[in-house]
Amino acid sequence: MADTVDGAVVEGVPGKVYRRVVLAYVGLVIAHALVLASDSDARMFISYVIVCLVQWLTIGALIGCRNQSAFPNSFRWLLLAVALGFVNISNLLDLSQLIGGNYTPVPGASLFCDAIYVVMVVLSCATTFRRSTLRITTLIDVLMGAALAYLFFVRIFSVVGIEGSTNPDDISFIVCMFDVLGVYMTLIAGVRLLGSESVPRRH
Repeated sequence: MADTVDGAVVEGVPGKVYRRVVLAYVGLVIAHALVLASDSDARMFISYVIVCLVQWLTIGALIGCRNQSAFPNSFRWLLLAVALGFVNISNLLDLSQLIGGNYTPVPGASLFCDAIYVVMVVLSCATTFRRSTLRITTLIDVLMGAALAYLFFVRIFSVVGIEGSTNPDDISFIVCMFDVLGVYMTLIAGVRLLGSESVPRRH
C-alpha cells in the first residue's frame, strides 16, 4: 500500500504524516544550524540534544514504515531501526560524558555502538530473499557482516581503548575510517537501489 506525495511514492505512509515528518526535520535542521552558529557555552550540549531528537524522529518513522510493510521490506526497516538505535545509544553516551566533564573526541564505547550500526546497515542492504538462493546467500551475507564487524572492532580498538583517546593522530584515523565506511555504505545502498525490482523495495 502506498500514497503519492508530490509525485513520490511513500510506502504505507499517509501523505499528511509524511509532510509533518518532513517539516519536523526541516525545523530541527534550522535549529541545529542556529545553535552551531551561536557562541553559547551550551552549544555542544544543545547540539547533542537536537541530534537525539532527529534520531528519535527517524527511529519512529522507520518503525512506522516497518509496521506498514510486508516481508522482506519490513525486515529491512527493522534492521535500519535497530541500527539507528545503536547510533542513538552512541550519542547518549557522548552526551553523558559531556555532562560528566570527561568528554573525549573518540570514545571507545560509542565507537562500539557505531560499529554495530554499520553491520546492521550492511545486512539490510546485502541480504537477499530469493527463494532459490535464500539459504546460501543469507549465510554469505551474515558471514560478511560478521567479518566486517570483526575487522572493524579489531582495527578500532587497536587504536583506542574503551575509554577513548585524545591523541590527534588517533582522532584523524578514526575520522578517515568512518569516512571510508560512509562511502562504502553509500555504494552498497546504491547497488541495492539499482537491484530492487519494485518501488516499495527501492524505498
